[in-house]
Amino acid sequence: MDLPLASGYVVTVEPGLYFIPPLLNDPSAASRYREVVNWPLVDQHIGIGGVRIEDNVLITASAPENLTAAIPKAL
Repeated sequence: MDLPLASGYVVTVEPGLYFIPPLLNDPSAASRYREVVNWPLVDQHIGIGGVRIEDNVLITASAPENLTAAIPKAL
């Protein structure tokens, strides 16, 4: 979003994690990122394709309010 947030705005926060087999199965990627990627965990979850968790957040004068906080987010 490229504008100042104001009270009354509702925004969607959409962090995501996507498993792209051609990239993840490349031996050079495994070598290059061996220190920062948990490759056994990647192998365990590569079949799901990806995950995106969306939350709708109401901007208020005091603090943001997560309108979707009650929705379960566990796999």
